[in-house]
Amino acid sequence: MLRECRAEVEFYLRKMGRVPDATNVGNSIIGRAKKAVCDEYGIVYGYNRYYHYGPEAAGHKPGMNLPEDWDPKYEEKRIFEYENFGRPGLLLKDYKQYDPLEMIMTMPEGDYVWMRSEHPGYVDERIWEDTAEICSIQRCKDVEALCSPELKAWIRENHVELVNLRDALYGSREYQNYLLATGSDLALERLL
Repeated sequence: MLRECRAEVEFYLRKMGRVPDATNVGNSIIGRAKKAVCDEYGIVYGYNRYYHYGPEAAGHKPGMNLPEDWDPKYEEKRIFEYENFGRPGLLLKDYKQYDPLEMIMTMPEGDYVWMRSEHPGYVDERIWEDTAEICSIQRCKDVEALCSPELKAWIRENHVELVNLRDALYGSREYQNYLLATGSDLALERLL
C-alpha cells in the first residue's frame, strides 16, 4: 500500500509539478498508508469535518459530524464537507434522483467554508469498468450542474465567495484573484 500511495503522489508530482494539496486518510489499512505518505510529502489531511444532509444513515447523523481522521488543529479553519449519505447519490440506481445542484444550493448559511465534492468530467473505458456502479454516469449531471445558469445565479444572488482548498487552508485569495483576472462575474468583488 505504501508503494502504491507513493507511486500515485509521484505521478501527480510529475504531471502537476507539485504534490496534492490535501486528502482524507481514515484509519483503514489504505488510510494508514495514505497518512504515512502524506506525512512524508507534507500533504494536509484531517482538515475538515462534515455536515450530513438527509436522513440518518450508517453512522452519519444529520448535522455536524467528525470523521475519524479529523485533526482539531484545523478547528479555526471551519471547513465542512457537505455530504448526503442516505439520499440519492452516486450509485447507478440513484441516477434519476441524483441532484448535485440541489446539494450545492441547500448548503446552510453560516461562517463556514463549505466543500462539496463533485466529479465533473468523463472517464475512459478502463475507469468506467471499475466505477460503473458508482460515481460514473453522475459525472454528466455534475458537469451540467456546475455549468448551469441556475447555479451561477444562485452564487450571485447569495454573494457566495468561491475559494479553492489552498485558500481555505492558508487564507490566500488565489481563486478570487483568478476570477478577477479572467473577468468572471462570479468574483465576490463584483457581486457586492
